[in-house]
Amino acid sequence: MDEETRERAREQAEIDALFNALKHDSDAQVGAIMGPLMGENPEFREYGDEIAGVLAPVVERVNGMDPDDRRERLADLAPEKVEELDADDEEEDQVLPDLPGAEDVDQVRMRLAPNPNGPWHLGNARMPAVIGTYKQLYDGWMLCRFDDTDPETKRPDLDAYDAIIDAVEYLGFEPDEVIRASDRLEIYYDHAHELIDLGGAYTCSCPAGEFSELKNAGEACPHRDKDENTVQEEFDRMVDGEYDAG
Repeated sequence: MDEETRERAREQAEIDALFNALKHDSDAQVGAIMGPLMGENPEFREYGDEIAGVLAPVVERVNGMDPDDRRERLADLAPEKVEELDADDEEEDQVLPDLPGAEDVDQVRMRLAPNPNGPWHLGNARMPAVIGTYKQLYDGWMLCRFDDTDPETKRPDLDAYDAIIDAVEYLGFEPDEVIRASDRLEIYYDHAHELIDLGGAYTCSCPAGEFSELKNAGEACPHRDKDENTVQEEFDRMVDGEYDAG
């Protein structure tokens, strides 16, 4: 690598290192700027074995600067990069949209309903992050209700209950109440009986394919008109496990 190419690499590396350090509010890393540097500057690629040695002292020098000096230096070298940083900061400050009707209630109450069937991954963070942020925005209240009543397709993992609460707290949120659906089955059964009394629920024994055809045709299930006592009795038998699945 000739000296002219080496100097161009140093100049670009300094810009990238300053931008990287300011964007992440931490020290820059050679590995983090190597890829973009080579990708945006094809002329450096043939010197791949030498570039890391050029970058290392530049990154070390940038890491020895305080944030204000880094920003000032980046403004001198590449003012458009400072504008990019400022635009990113403005975007990160955007909050969630307002909840319709929130101003008409005494308290905003939020609920998250995780399924405790295993450890969380990064994608699981979205639900508590949105719900928890709304709780904070409105000084509200948050319930964590574990949805743990499906032992066949989503069998609960006993270690997941505490692990999920730890994950929610790691994200910066804390539920005001934690319950398990499996502890409240009798409550749900009572509401089901009440719904049957009101004519709002019925038991159906249609084969799945037949019911699907009725649904697609917009036709009512023939069991909808069963008398209330029969529906109550069949529901109780279902709860008692007298019917096989399906």
